[in-house]
Amino acid sequence: MQNNYQSSFCYASVSKRFIAYFIDLICIAFLSWLIYFIFQIFSFFIGILGWADFISRNWYFFVFPIVILVSYFYFTLFPSSSFSSTLGQLLLKIKQVDQNGNSLTFGKANIKFFATILSKIFYIGYIFVFFNVYHQTFHEMLTNTYLVER
Repeated sequence: MQNNYQSSFCYASVSKRFIAYFIDLICIAFLSWLIYFIFQIFSFFIGILGWADFISRNWYFFVFPIVILVSYFYFTLFPSSSFSSTLGQLLLKIKQVDQNGNSLTFGKANIKFFATILSKIFYIGYIFVFFNVYHQTFHEMLTNTYLVER
């Protein structure tokens, strides 16, 4: 059922969504690399029990948790802020809103982040975008959120 707020939305196109997500992935990769690099420099200067050497040899044990944490904070803090968008969405002039057109709360952004795990199973949840009049993914349908033009 569609209310008055939903009928006034101009939904973001699939191509804009894809480009924004690609930009977001680049931002997450850069931030994760930066945090790993700072952590490695910090451990080198402290030099406790050869941490710098251990981190260099076992970098994959450190990078994966860093990427997960950066992704979590990136996809929950930005949409629930006054921007209502991630950096990629901000550049493409789209924002995330709830069914009433309001910015997402931190709680709703959290639920949406964890619901993306369901969408990422074989990426089936992302295919919904092509068959939905609102261009919603599965996790957006679960949380009643939309990507709309600014």
